[in-house]
Amino acid sequence: MNDIKIDLIEKFDDWYKFSVYMKAGDFSGRTNFGIMISDYEKLICDIEKMYVELEGEFLINYEHSDDYVKAQFKKYGHLEISAQLGGSWNDNFVKLLMYTDQTMLPIILQQLKQLSR
Repeated sequence: MNDIKIDLIEKFDDWYKFSVYMKAGDFSGRTNFGIMISDYEKLICDIEKMYVELEGEFLINYEHSDDYVKAQFKKYGHLEISAQLGGSWNDNFVKLLMYTDQTMLPIILQQLKQLSR
């Protein structure tokens, strides 16, 4: 089963540190990201807009690593989520690809919104 879990690690004055766990098929990985609050607010707006319009994409990345989580709509509301977790500079990292639909966006959105609480 495919799954994404986003958990807060620590809040700072102007940014959040959080982890992303992703499971696609038999493979899974986890990594940590940092995001400025202004970028976090834009990410929330971008995902909300994607869900309403059923088009577009979003990217979670971290300037100190090549880790990323990218989601983009394909045709007919199909959502492709790709990720590199663990950073290619590590001994262990994983690249994942998940195919799902728009129902995954509210799950991601809810978990991201939990970071600010």
